[in-house]
Amino acid sequence: MKALDYTIYQNDSNGKTVIELVLPEDYVKVRFEFYSDRNEKISSLTDVSPMDPDQRPGSGRYPKDMNIWFPVVDLELEPTMYAKAGITGAEYCQINSFFNPEQSPIEHGEAVFSPAVLSDWENGLFVPAKHAGVHSFVIVKELFAVPTISRTVFCEFRPFESQWGGRIEVFYQNQNEEWKHGQTIPMSREKDCDFSALGTRDHEEAVNLCIDYLIQSCNRAPANPYQGGLFLFYDCDADTYRNGQWPWSWGPAVKFLLECARLAESGDSRIRIRRSAGELKEMATQIGLTTLKFQIKNKDHIANGFGTTRYTPRNFSDVGYEELVNTGSDTGFLCGWAWIPLYEATGDSRFLNAAREYLAALNPILEEFVIPPQEWLPQREAWTDFTIDESGFGTEGIAAVYQVTNLPEYQELCTRYMNQHLAVFEREDGLWDRQYRFDTGKVEETIGMTRGLGWAMEGLLAAHRCVPEGGRYLEKAKKMADYLISCQRENGSWGFLFTDKESDRDAADKGTALWCLLLYMLYEETKETYYLESAQRALNWCMQQQYVGGNIHARGGIISVSGESGITYRPYYRMCCQYTSGFFGLALLKEIAQCQKGDHGK
Repeated sequence: MKALDYTIYQNDSNGKTVIELVLPEDYVKVRFEFYSDRNEKISSLTDVSPMDPDQRPGSGRYPKDMNIWFPVVDLELEPTMYAKAGITGAEYCQINSFFNPEQSPIEHGEAVFSPAVLSDWENGLFVPAKHAGVHSFVIVKELFAVPTISRTVFCEFRPFESQWGGRIEVFYQNQNEEWKHGQTIPMSREKDCDFSALGTRDHEEAVNLCIDYLIQSCNRAPANPYQGGLFLFYDCDADTYRNGQWPWSWGPAVKFLLECARLAESGDSRIRIRRSAGELKEMATQIGLTTLKFQIKNKDHIANGFGTTRYTPRNFSDVGYEELVNTGSDTGFLCGWAWIPLYEATGDSRFLNAAREYLAALNPILEEFVIPPQEWLPQREAWTDFTIDESGFGTEGIAAVYQVTNLPEYQELCTRYMNQHLAVFEREDGLWDRQYRFDTGKVEETIGMTRGLGWAMEGLLAAHRCVPEGGRYLEKAKKMADYLISCQRENGSWGFLFTDKESDRDAADKGTALWCLLLYMLYEETKETYYLESAQRALNWCMQQQYVGGNIHARGGIISVSGESGITYRPYYRMCCQYTSGFFGLALLKEIAQCQKGDHGK
């Protein structure tokens, strides 16, 4: 049929984009199919980055004959919309199994999804068939012709950005219910793919950029149970936010936003926070309330009191994602960085109650096991048969609850938790070994992972705050820090493996930001400028890596390219991690405080 004229404009009253066209008299319905340019090549779990030196699918982590695809939704979904995926080689699929339990049939090469099972930005589409393929993903909106003389149809949609790129295919249905292609409407947007604009020199500007990045990373999907939380990553190469279902990781952002709200409210002359205290506190509170949804509150459940701290994509699982209910570490991390700071800032007892329920659940776990298992796996109905060094940071939550209750039982709990970890992991050189296996009772040696040892260091510092008598945990923290500082690169960073001191490859963005903050905290405890100087070198590196270019999604983040860019996926793709920005922001506030005191190190 002959293509019809159309007009595209902005509706100033609601900010939506409008497509206006007139239907011929013999057509009664129109269908708009939105093909985003972000889905021209749909990313997948086994993608190989051109920057990957090994060029192995998923760096060899996942079976390459099964896959999870990550189509993108980059416009506001409406109740009347739905999505279609073009899929070959399979009979059914499952999208976003971290909150959608239903499988979807694949008929005539297509699967259809309601908006209730879709997420903003990244969606996880698992197709449980070897060598299946996903070749298209489209958002669909259908409208009936208005029975007026003009027969004008107005299709409104709201992109997540001021511009939307891709194409819109328009189909018309006649009175015989026959669909015919009407026209293709090309849409373009300005893409800022230059991520070379790096570096801030001003502490205040860097803090405000961190705030902007975190607020931009908020998950606003109305149908998603993680609404109000944060996406873990912005993927510069795929131009999308990723992984909104790791609530444990939101803690540092909450603490940072609350600290900035306090500074904004006090009118502190050290720093001008551009956003209002009310906005920052409201966002931090919403993030915290979202985390509470995932704490198990069932006295008959084996993991009662603990929380689902993450869903991880696994193409060898039955549904594409595996639920991980953490015991001591991740829940404790969230408790210390988010729940107790929120309780102190708002007086909302729900946060303190959640923290105390978690600690009540921790006691019997410490009694039953040599060391708490890393997670409970609901899909397997089993505890993991291992624990890693990172679980040491569980004392963060215990110390925070002790701080607001002053109950000695929490000091006893903290001592027991940390001592169990030290008995298993501590080495003569001050480092911790990597993993304890319950099936063999053996320990696997340290792999020299900067971030992993940072979590152990965090646990030692928290244990010292809770049980400072004798300085035992502080001395262990100093010994570990001394080793790490000896491995710090000349530019202030560490490698993903801290033993990789001479190379410029695989810089640890997450590990460097974490150790930066930890060394400021260690300096506050010891007043030894050696630690302050190392922290400042790390801070300078973070500032040099902060993106200040025109891409609104990455702006303010620290871009990482390493084998752990996306932690569990997307190795060697350019990624910004939100908890990196949380730790970096907190370290910036520490440096600003030091500058006010006139203490700049040597």
